[in-house]
Amino acid sequence: SMMALSKTLMLFGKEKAVVMRERGRKQYGGLEYLLSKVLAELPLDSLYATVFACCLKYTSNINCSYTVISGIFSLMTVVGASLGFAVGSLTDGVEEAMSVGMPLMVILMSVGLINPGGVDLNEKTPLFIHCLRQASPIK
Repeated sequence: SMMALSKTLMLFGKEKAVVMRERGRKQYGGLEYLLSKVLAELPLDSLYATVFACCLKYTSNINCSYTVISGIFSLMTVVGASLGFAVGSLTDGVEEAMSVGMPLMVILMSVGLINPGGVDLNEKTPLFIHCLRQASPIK
């Protein structure tokens, strides 16, 4: 998901000026651009996620099927790309998007909203982390 986030932030930041100019000419709308971008990039992003998930399962003997782990990693890739689109649309340039997007992903992972470490969520969490989760708009 970090790779998808960084790729989306870089590309979206570079394409933003062109997209805004073309949208100003009424060539297409924002939803059309977003859907075409996601549909064009989804197969390759999912392929990388699936290959990584299969290598991870093979080397670490994770106790779930290839289908489940590939689906989870593909979903995390889509979520990372979606976060990249959201941050990229709210910032002015590539540097700004990267400086906002990467720390945001690290915060989401450390708070546990994105759980790449497979931490047992039934364990008692520290009060500070619990308060952060309750205050977060993303549930």
